[in-house]
Amino acid sequence: MVNITGICNIVKTEEDYLNEIDSNDRDSSLLKLQELWNSSRPEYKKFCEDGILVEEDWDNSKTKIMFLLKETFDDFSKIKGIHPIKSGNSKTFWKKMKMWTIITDSIYNGVEINHNQAIKEKDKKNSAIAYVNIKKNVTKTKEVNKTNSSDRDILNYAISDSLFLKKQIDLISPNVIICCGTFKYLKNILPSVKENRLKYNDVWIVNFRHLSNRKAYKTDNEELIQKLLEIKNCT
Repeated sequence: MVNITGICNIVKTEEDYLNEIDSNDRDSSLLKLQELWNSSRPEYKKFCEDGILVEEDWDNSKTKIMFLLKETFDDFSKIKGIHPIKSGNSKTFWKKMKMWTIITDSIYNGVEINHNQAIKEKDKKNSAIAYVNIKKNVTKTKEVNKTNSSDRDILNYAISDSLFLKKQIDLISPNVIICCGTFKYLKNILPSVKENRLKYNDVWIVNFRHLSNRKAYKTDNEELIQKLLEIKNCT
């Protein structure tokens, strides 16, 4: 936690510093947030630089879609602002992300879509999305003894970094948040999100599985379509 004592013995908290970040200039504010976050957590082995993939493509997208994940590999810790992504450590991760983006954008805007239409898009690159990990302390490697963090570990980061994560989400300002196995942590980041809640203010909240899951494309896509239609039709 950042604690700086001034001449008048006034201690500024992390929340004070976060409140000073101007929300009107998104890109510079996200950079300031990352710098503050990183400097406030010197114990983090490597800081995950995630967020909007390609700002220009995000700005030009009709629907702002953010994927909320648990953590990333150490060789993929700098995510924000990189060129469009087509492949990575998982054979299905980015393909599913592209299909889920197409499906979500279509349903959000009242356009009918089915699995057969979505699967035609799976090999295209991802760029107009936001990608946020809860655990910014990158410890996951491809070594056998360095596997996924436990649920308790992710929960601890969701709690300890909740103010930073909420600020990051607020600055990104998505229309839709797809929780990739992370919905159970979201209430610690966005307190007004309750169990089975489908919306956070006007933001759609999608409780779905991880992008690297082993279910068939068709199963994933059809289940996602049903979940999105449920959100769209809820009052």
